[in-house]
Amino acid sequence: MKREALDKLIQLLIPPPNRTFDLDTLHASRSDTVEIINKESTFPVSSEKRLVIVYDVDKLTPPDKELLLAHLKGLPDSSCVVLVTGRLDKRRKFFIDLEKNSIVVEFPNLYENQVPSWILNRVKNYRKNINGKAIEALQNWAGNSLPDLASEIEKLVLFVGEKKTIDPEDVAKVVGYTGSNNIFQLLNSVGHKNTKQALEVLNNLFSYGETPGTIIFWLSEHLIRLLKVKEFEFQKSKIPLSSYLKVHNYFLKDYKEQSKNFNLDQLERGLLFVYQSDVDLKKSFLPSELILELLVYNLCHL
Repeated sequence: MKREALDKLIQLLIPPPNRTFDLDTLHASRSDTVEIINKESTFPVSSEKRLVIVYDVDKLTPPDKELLLAHLKGLPDSSCVVLVTGRLDKRRKFFIDLEKNSIVVEFPNLYENQVPSWILNRVKNYRKNINGKAIEALQNWAGNSLPDLASEIEKLVLFVGEKKTIDPEDVAKVVGYTGSNNIFQLLNSVGHKNTKQALEVLNNLFSYGETPGTIIFWLSEHLIRLLKVKEFEFQKSKIPLSSYLKVHNYFLKDYKEQSKNFNLDQLERGLLFVYQSDVDLKKSFLPSELILELLVYNLCHL
């Protein structure tokens, strides 16, 4: 998403013919601070603005950060400087001083329950619609990575052509059945206590090279959510279940249905099974495939 924002800024400020002279891209980890300052101070040749993009600003040394800050206060009006970083500690003096003399734009990771709304808005940007089941399928298959979802949505838009609404069948045809999405198939199979299907999906995960740690993590997360659904039934909470679970409303039906297949004691024992399997993966001489097969079998027979 940062890349898209930068591309839009470049398009807005620097016409394509002028980018050789009026656009500079630098990496703080590979560029001298004096070079960065010189680029920022240079007047544009053919455009109204000169755009300087500096990546990895967090990699600058403290003295270089101070030097850069001092220079930014006296930038010519014709210069537009974009400082890009993956992470910046807001408690540090550098960020506090930087915020006083600039506009800070953040690109935080979305919670899982925020992703469906993002998908919907993204699809609407292409003047298309997408129904709830298709959103659920896309998130299950593509995960929560926004760049991955953006790529899949672009493919879907091209695939449906003149068609106005994207449905689950379109998602299935375009996104397909890959190793990463099998995790969600596994969780649903365990939740419905479908031993045969769960073991088949688990074997698919093995063949795709999915790590045992990832499988353990998601099984644990799924059981915790089912446990929370059961606990929610006994609480007089004023917040909706979707907020309590931090999932979108589209997923509530599945969680509610699956929670009916377990009681509290079974879910707590299931979490103990997961914990023991995690320990066994780290300490036992048994093959990881066997440990996970036994885990999935036991979870389906709680």
